[in-house]
Amino acid sequence: MSPYLQNDGRNITGFWSVPAFVHKSGGYGDTVSNGYNNVCFIHDVKRQRYFIGDQVINACHYNPLASYWRRLFCSAAKEGGLDVATINEFCSDICYYKGEMAGDFDCPMTVVMLSGPLADDPGGIPDFGKKAGVPAPRAIWTLAPYQFKWGEAHGTKESAITYHNGAMPRPPFTLILDFRSAVNSECQALIGWFAPDGSSAQLKLVWGDIVFGEETRGGGWKEVATKKQNLQTGEWKSVAIHRAVNGDVQIYIKGKLKAHGQLAPQAPQGLSGEPKSSRRKKDYEDCFLDGAVQELGIFNFLVKPDVLQEIAL
Repeated sequence: MSPYLQNDGRNITGFWSVPAFVHKSGGYGDTVSNGYNNVCFIHDVKRQRYFIGDQVINACHYNPLASYWRRLFCSAAKEGGLDVATINEFCSDICYYKGEMAGDFDCPMTVVMLSGPLADDPGGIPDFGKKAGVPAPRAIWTLAPYQFKWGEAHGTKESAITYHNGAMPRPPFTLILDFRSAVNSECQALIGWFAPDGSSAQLKLVWGDIVFGEETRGGGWKEVATKKQNLQTGEWKSVAIHRAVNGDVQIYIKGKLKAHGQLAPQAPQGLSGEPKSSRRKKDYEDCFLDGAVQELGIFNFLVKPDVLQEIAL
């Protein structure tokens, strides 16, 4: 018998697996295709850390089946003689219930930042159980000096996203954002900064690939681009850009390095503090985004690659 019933109490037609029905533990965001799918039935405690305000908890402590599954998993691991650091940490009651501590040999902090220890009394957290949490790695977005939550554009000048007060900092800096678009076109600007003299910095989607480039007065256009990524699927994609002081640029897709190149060390000057999802030229605009952008963060430092990988889960 299925636990999934109609309003009148009758069974829903079809075959239902009770284990599959309860095993879907949720997570964060799109739990079908991201790394938080069934987060309470994996042994990676990093993904189970959630921030409520400035306090971190293990969200799976509040899943009624998580502890049962953990006992079964850890019993099997012990009988099988597994000696894997992440499993040992997950199966240690001290690590699992108290969290990691810097310098702790048995429960080391396995994430560069935003990890345990866990809150001593979650019941004392304001709005606990009411306010939505954020996975610990994702919480780094709140550290960005500039944050943009969400915007959508429809391939026109009138619908282009404006990132108010989103000035591009002097290098080094990191751009982190999620975007989606189902349009395969020659140019879609995710965000672009422009100056009256023609200088610019642009992050674009070009035939399904990410392009980051800069144009300086008298220096011409230079860019770094990924190849054959086919990102125009209509699904959310995570992108991060590293721009170093020496002009070194790295492009990360879903936390993995996909392109590496060199721009001029001197970044463009006099750029507008009101970037848009379009390309501006002297007397017109083009390269309009037909899609959406969310959780854009502009950091005035280089976010470490292992943190980018955690954020992109």
